[in-house]
Amino acid sequence: ALLYLSKHCPYLKHISIASCRQIGDQGMKIISSSCRNLECLDISWCMNITENGIRILAESYPKLTNFKAEGCTQVR
Repeated sequence: ALLYLSKHCPYLKHISIASCRQIGDQGMKIISSSCRNLECLDISWCMNITENGIRILAESYPKLTNFKAEGCTQVR
């Protein structure tokens, strides 16, 4: 689903993948490869995202103004 979104919806500004526990750092790479206008992202309770995934997002989205990552237990 993320691959489809990244290829076919590159102008998305808001994405919520909260509680998608199967999404991890690879999913963050897929999102960061497109959707360059992303402003709001909610990855709360995505248990497989680590600091590396957060780093990928931070480096990819200068316009990101609203970011939620509550309950991401792999991020310390």
